[in-house]
Amino acid sequence: MQPKVLYPFTNSSYQTFLQDMANCLINAGYDKVEGLNIPWKLRLIVAKTKISCNFSTLSKHNSPLFVLGAGYIDSFAFPYAYSHNIIPILWDTWPRYWNRIISSFKRHNIQIAFFTQRSTAQYINSKLENIKCVHLPEGLNPNGYKVGKPLIERKIDILELGRIFNKFHDIITGSSIGLTHKFQAGEQLLFKNFDELTNGLADSKITICFPRNMTNPEHAGNIETLTQRYWECMFSRSLIFGHAPKELVDLLGYNPAIEADWTDINNQIKIILSNIEKYQYLVDKNFEIAKEKGTWDSRIPLIRSSIENII
Repeated sequence: MQPKVLYPFTNSSYQTFLQDMANCLINAGYDKVEGLNIPWKLRLIVAKTKISCNFSTLSKHNSPLFVLGAGYIDSFAFPYAYSHNIIPILWDTWPRYWNRIISSFKRHNIQIAFFTQRSTAQYINSKLENIKCVHLPEGLNPNGYKVGKPLIERKIDILELGRIFNKFHDIITGSSIGLTHKFQAGEQLLFKNFDELTNGLADSKITICFPRNMTNPEHAGNIETLTQRYWECMFSRSLIFGHAPKELVDLLGYNPAIEADWTDINNQIKIILSNIEKYQYLVDKNFEIAKEKGTWDSRIPLIRSSIENII
């Protein structure tokens, strides 16, 4: 039986990546199953109490379900896991969740699972060799992102999105006087909505991107992974400055970012901005390859071939 897609719930107006991937699967021909409107607190109780599991006598009569979620699958698959074989597609599988993922996969009789983080897929596969763990690189729904003007015509010199990376921010702040330098102050979002975000990216010469293992190692450990932010920059033709995860470099076959030179970041950025037109070729190249390798649609062939001999 062909799998169906359990449509993911959301408890955040910004949490759209699950729905984007689900819509991509549905557009590719997988039928949709509407999820139940279960309060988030109850879902957390389900996850903590480990009451979600799979009953093979029930699931053998029903279509398998793609279940999209973050961390581990319990709260996202409830209560459908009891009566369906689950195919997890997971984001944010940081090391603190690894033991929970292993426990969850055993209770749910998982045969195959997809991870956006390659290191997690490798680790879980080493611990559960009977489960096929597939690295599914992070993607994006490019609709709504704007190509923007050539770099030299853009108004924002340096854009820092999201959580401030203090090691970088403290270095660059003093030297950015006289430049248009935008960053988030406190808890207030820099851009109030998606349209403001895409306009900001499309009007930025340089966007700062560092992976979470550098910006928040207490949370991410040593997991260096590709995130949506890199694709957002590429689809907006903004120059990526910071560090490109190896997952991204391996996927593209080249490094789409300008790597930070920690010995003299201030001077490095000043030279780039003084010669920004020389980097137009790179952002144009990034934009073209993002259309080929950065969308969720481009992940469908990998998903189909991976489940072909499993389901």
